[in-house]
Amino acid sequence: MKILGLTMGKSLQVFLQLHARLQAADAGIEPPALYVSDSQNFQAAMGQFPALAGLAILKEWELTGRGGDVAVDRRRLAAYQAEAGGSLWHAILADRRLSFGPLSKAKQDYRSRYSEEELLAILDRALVAIDRFIDEVAPDAAISFGSATFGDYLFEVLLKKKEIPFWQIKATKIANNVAMFDAGIDLPGNVIARFRSDEPFPAATREAAERYIASVEKRGVKYEGAILFSRERMLRRLLRAPQRLLGALRRDLRIRRDPVLRADPHLPPAFRSAWLTEVIHPLRTFALGRRLPLLSPPDIERLGNFAFYPMHFEPEVSLQVFGRPFQNQIELVRALALSLPAGMRLLVKEHPRSLGFRKEAYYRKLLAIPNVRLVDPFVPTVDIVRRAGLVCVVSGSVGLEAIVLGKPLLVFGRTLYGLLPRGMVQQAVDLNGLDRQVIAFLKAYSFEREAVIRYLSTFLSLSAPVDLYTSMLNKPERYREGDTAGEGDAYQRLAQLVLTRLGGSR
Repeated sequence: MKILGLTMGKSLQVFLQLHARLQAADAGIEPPALYVSDSQNFQAAMGQFPALAGLAILKEWELTGRGGDVAVDRRRLAAYQAEAGGSLWHAILADRRLSFGPLSKAKQDYRSRYSEEELLAILDRALVAIDRFIDEVAPDAAISFGSATFGDYLFEVLLKKKEIPFWQIKATKIANNVAMFDAGIDLPGNVIARFRSDEPFPAATREAAERYIASVEKRGVKYEGAILFSRERMLRRLLRAPQRLLGALRRDLRIRRDPVLRADPHLPPAFRSAWLTEVIHPLRTFALGRRLPLLSPPDIERLGNFAFYPMHFEPEVSLQVFGRPFQNQIELVRALALSLPAGMRLLVKEHPRSLGFRKEAYYRKLLAIPNVRLVDPFVPTVDIVRRAGLVCVVSGSVGLEAIVLGKPLLVFGRTLYGLLPRGMVQQAVDLNGLDRQVIAFLKAYSFEREAVIRYLSTFLSLSAPVDLYTSMLNKPERYREGDTAGEGDAYQRLAQLVLTRLGGSR
């Protein structure tokens, strides 16, 4: 079996270690083919995995770099568009490195560095290269780790047109369970089919779901890889800033000296990014905490009847792929707030990744909406959800918290929450009639514990306990669930999960 790995960042190293376990377990697994999207990390991986030099590899930075021919074959692009089943602009929007500015991870940098013609040329060039690459390597299946690059998006579209199985390894946000989904930009059919099947779940799986419900009721949703944040951590950012800024200067110098890295437009300015994240963000967070009327836990208790909306980091997959109509969260909050029953307020909480990211003017626009209040971003979401009369999300773990804690959940994005009964979860489809939907939903809400157990059991039955973010991807300042079996065993568990899923697609 030939496996195509679609990777970005350190998921390249994760895939290569995973693939080594697959080959050790199944002699029929051939050397992989790869799509890689990070030139800097690729250089590091070359030193760790010398065998990379002999593999078939398509490099994203060779598709997105400026220079050379920017002519667009519009007839060819139209032919690909006709087969795509959706706008190819969605692939560009999915990738913040194309659709936003070079500092978009560190500030609201909305202006794309590419012109329309350059973006169309990138699409045209990438479609041809990806189409040809798939035909040349002839994979039996593809494994992805996300839908955050335009390459991931286009590969999934073309692989499915060629009827080649596509799988995405993804955290379920239930403890440290990682699952394989048969779709990335669409809702996974294997999850939907398992939830709707008549096949009962094993007693051990149901018991695990019951234990998880008890855990959420006690402490809220905790999942491996969640960003840890507190005022103390923001202060530590300031204290470590000199060291981080010096390291960023060294990275910038290295990029300037390396012709490959210098030509990769996806590498952000290291020093400017570090200055924003290590200095400006903490200072702005503390300043806004003093200047904005942020509600504390006692204030929330006195607030009365309220709905809760947790904001999303921008730009991020949750909005770019799964919540495309709601790129402007100010206007989403406005539409929602003015659709609530008179007398009901909307409590808005900033996302932890966005602390210090936005300027004060952004929050002043939210506070200008009459019935909107802002909560201290360091208040745990579970303390808010417990008191809310309605929870509203585009997607994300707060929705799961609301489901388990028995709160009406209104969803704006494309999520699997829609598998649950309409008496518990409803999809917002018409903003013009949102007020009538909210009022009717609040009257008709009905909690069904068995549906929650089945929903959780579905994910538990399709997943394996793996510390993907903290151990394999080595992301700092993340919540660790506690994979006491060790990283090596985690790769074995993940490999077994992959072999089980791939076995069904041979």
